[in-house]
Amino acid sequence: MSRDVEVREFVEALAESETPVDRSVNVYRNAVRCANLIRWFSTFEDTSQSAIFVGEAPGRDGGAITGIPFVSPDVLTSANDPWGDFGCESRYELPVGQDANHRERTATRFWKHLPSYFSDLPRPLTWNIYPFWPFAVGKGGKRINRAPTKHEIAFGSEWLVRTIDMYPDAQVVAVGVKAQDTLESVGIDAPLVPHPSRGSDEKLINRLQSVAEALRT
Repeated sequence: MSRDVEVREFVEALAESETPVDRSVNVYRNAVRCANLIRWFSTFEDTSQSAIFVGEAPGRDGGAITGIPFVSPDVLTSANDPWGDFGCESRYELPVGQDANHRERTATRFWKHLPSYFSDLPRPLTWNIYPFWPFAVGKGGKRINRAPTKHEIAFGSEWLVRTIDMYPDAQVVAVGVKAQDTLESVGIDAPLVPHPSRGSDEKLINRLQSVAEALRT
């Protein structure tokens, strides 16, 4: 089976999947997000110098909108990455009614620092231990982000393993302790990068630089 066919079958199955709990949204019940994810996976180069960054779950202001983990509308439409993936002229799109200037702290910090250390390496892939958006209901009935539960993470592990299996040569990198623990539970020893939504820029920069240097050796 070709990689392109494998990716399409993966995304189609993901779009049809039921969420394990009611307080989760399958954001891939949307053709634009599916198309974005297919392109994101299909254009990733599987080499020994490539990285797959694995976080927790799509965020309300980022991956839950674009369909690409760690990518907000603002990042998607800004032509500031050295690989030429993003920008208004790219083949990625936003779902109808979404603001191209909408920002997310995680996505903004991740893509602010990553290109400085990875520009000479293949464009990284991003994924999560749980592929759907887990939400809680805040004040005024507004849906807000929450961490995925153990049950949701166990459900997401199937999709996590399938993703990593598609790219056997790439180095998997954990973004946050919860991601690292989950990867370890499925037999993957991954270096740790602090989650961009928390901590200092200095720690994030140091770990990104360390991962990039290791990929070059």
